[in-house]
Amino acid sequence: MCWKDSHRSHCSVRHRPLVLTGAPLSNYFRTLLREISLVSHSGSVGLRGINRSMGRSPRRWIACAFLVVTVAAAQQQSSLSIRVVQGDNAINSIRMRRGHDPVVQILDASGEPLRNATVSFLLPSSGASGTFGESGLSLTVQTDERGMAVGRGLVPNRLEGQFRIRATASWRGESASATLTQTNAEAASTSSRSKWIAILAAAGGAAVGGIVLASRGGSDSTPGGSTGVQPPTTGTIVPGSPSFGPPR
Repeated sequence: MCWKDSHRSHCSVRHRPLVLTGAPLSNYFRTLLREISLVSHSGSVGLRGINRSMGRSPRRWIACAFLVVTVAAAQQQSSLSIRVVQGDNAINSIRMRRGHDPVVQILDASGEPLRNATVSFLLPSSGASGTFGESGLSLTVQTDERGMAVGRGLVPNRLEGQFRIRATASWRGESASATLTQTNAEAASTSSRSKWIAILAAAGGAAVGGIVLASRGGSDSTPGGSTGVQPPTTGTIVPGSPSFGPPR
């Protein structure tokens, strides 16, 4: 609708709202999906095909933006997964310097084991922790035909407490991570335990001996309070002539 005043003409335009539904848009979505599918092959979206399909329609380009964002978010999700097999919640012996090697399995999106995937195990740099032998705090290995990766040679340090092992897997640009928890504990000393057993045995033997002696002493005692054992008497011989007489 237009009108005029004394100086110029004026017109008002009624804008239609953007609607992202309807039969015509389905054709554009099919074209977008076909063009965006080129990402998996060439690594780039077919912009020329999208430009021809979209033209200058604002709603078509808005629909395109939503679709591109959705596809990008789906591609950012990793298809790798890590399954902890051994070593989680394990207790390591500080005195014996014995730890539990972490073992993980790497799986693809369909749940099949991945071979030759790279797995890195990382230990804490402070507090309760350990080392992977000469490798130090970190160890990088490759998965076998079963998708298994083992952090061999874990030795705990001398600090008691709980710590975490971080396992990170990477394969063809994708990555995934998992965490294992272990505890360093001081094992009971065998020598101290043996010493206490010997002490208790000696004390028990002394007590039994005292009871036996007390029971024997009680059975040989007389009513007068003295024991029944009398010391032997001894005689002396005096030189001289013997004399005889009546008894005194």
